[in-house]
Amino acid sequence: AGQIYTNLIVTGFTAKSVGPAPEVTVSASADGYVVAGLDEHLNYVYSTDNATWITVPAGSIQFEVTEAGTYYIKSLANDIYTESNVAEFVVKAKADAPTTLAYADGTITGLDTSKVYEYMAYTHLESEWIPVEAGATEIAAPAGALYAVRLAETETTLASYPQYILARGGNFGSIGWRIDPEVRAAKTT
Repeated sequence: AGQIYTNLIVTGFTAKSVGPAPEVTVSASADGYVVAGLDEHLNYVYSTDNATWITVPAGSIQFEVTEAGTYYIKSLANDIYTESNVAEFVVKAKADAPTTLAYADGTITGLDTSKVYEYMAYTHLESEWIPVEAGATEIAAPAGALYAVRLAETETTLASYPQYILARGGNFGSIGWRIDPEVRAAKTT
């Protein structure tokens, strides 16, 4: 049987807490995806397979990855914390901006029925993205406004950059711009 010690004094020992599990956000960038939300006072590693770890530069508050997929991240032990639990995060694929949209007679046309869209009308100081019914072929768009139409975010893709449609009244037609970090093209319809 074991011995029971009373009045035991332990010196030189400091208990550490488990490191905080990272809570990151992901956004698209021109070259890939920005993973942000890191604490600059902690050191991190990330992985695509939860086995082989890649070191994030010390003091970073964000880093970039180039591929969509499932990633794992943890903070490393330091003077205050032990290694954190592993946190999982998903990087969604980028969706291409719509390019086939046109405006005529109060309607934005050219929607692909296999995709989910949302739009915004810049008619007030504040606007919100309005979902378009799945399978729709057009969007009602009264003249006299600038519209932004994009592919909506899904479980696997980020929302696309929008195509802009200027809905002019009368016989003036419209001008639509597709704007993303790499393409700035104008199309007149």
